[in-house]
Amino acid sequence: MLESLQNEFPQMISNIRARGFFAAFDVVNAAVRQKLMKKIWESGAMILTSGWTSLRLRPSLIFSEEDVRTTGEILHKSCARVVKELGTDLKVETVHDVGSQMGA
Repeated sequence: MLESLQNEFPQMISNIRARGFFAAFDVVNAAVRQKLMKKIWESGAMILTSGWTSLRLRPSLIFSEEDVRTTGEILHKSCARVVKELGTDLKVETVHDVGSQMGA
């Protein structure tokens, strides 16, 4: 799933890695990561930040193949939405507070 995202959106996604059920990937910069994270949350999936530019997936211990497919679809649609909004250069000048973007 993450390999296909990296292949389709190489300008945004890199350095995919996983161990067991834990997975993470890097996003081109912190501002784009925040935009992507917001799109993912708005689509109903939870994803966590890690460091300055990484996003990480930590699924519950009980999940189905359908959950994996749904998560993959959400990640793909969210990446596509960010690319559509920002264009292929993906340069964003400012990073807003995550809490304010999440509606907190």
